Amino acid sequence: MILVSPTEPAALRSIGESFTLTPEYFGADVLILEFYGRAAIQRKTLADLYASIRDGRIDKQINQLRSNSPDYEPILIIESAEWTSSFSALHISDFPYSAYLHFTHTIARSGILLISTTSLAHTIATVQSLATYYTKPTHNTFSALQTHVISPGSILQYVPGIGPKLAHAIVNHFGSVPLAWTISRSELLEVPGIGPKLADKILSCFQPS
Repeated sequence: MILVSPTEPAALRSIGESFTLTPEYFGADVLILEFYGRAAIQRKTLADLYASIRDGRIDKQINQLRSNSPDYEPILIIESAEWTSSFSALHISDFPYSAYLHFTHTIARSGILLISTTSLAHTIATVQSLATYYTKPTHNTFSALQTHVISPGSILQYVPGIGPKLAHAIVNHFGSVPLAWTISRSELLEVPGIGPKLADKILSCFQPS
């Protein structure tokens, strides 16, 4: 379930329901309530962030956001598309990129998850993605990446003239791709699809001159 503060833009409110408690109670603009996790999210445009830093509201808001932990994961989303290539914010000439960087680094070190988005639409997609994340009991994205092993044949594809099909044939024929190449030219010619020229090219890549 996504709960959105009534003070947020209509597009963001459309993806959830209104708060039954005031947003200030949680220090958040959006709450995500799912079976396997909860999040309290503060959303700020760059202009909002600048104004809250200037008038001192940001300290109270961040403390409120952080106080929700561990019941709610505290998250700060900053819509920062306003930055120009010169690292000065549009219409905010006295808020340089270095100040923004120092602020975000401090927030990250305080235990709040910091997410940068480029627009309201991007923020909406991010909130919806987070809500989906909390509906799952486990997440194996990293373990899947860690257990992904590069196939031996992919190494051979760096050799000019060898594509996936031929690389697969070489591995099947010899059983592996040895780190120290010990296959002779005559043995290589036994692989279907490899002729004298390609055999010489492969050997020149794997054997020292």
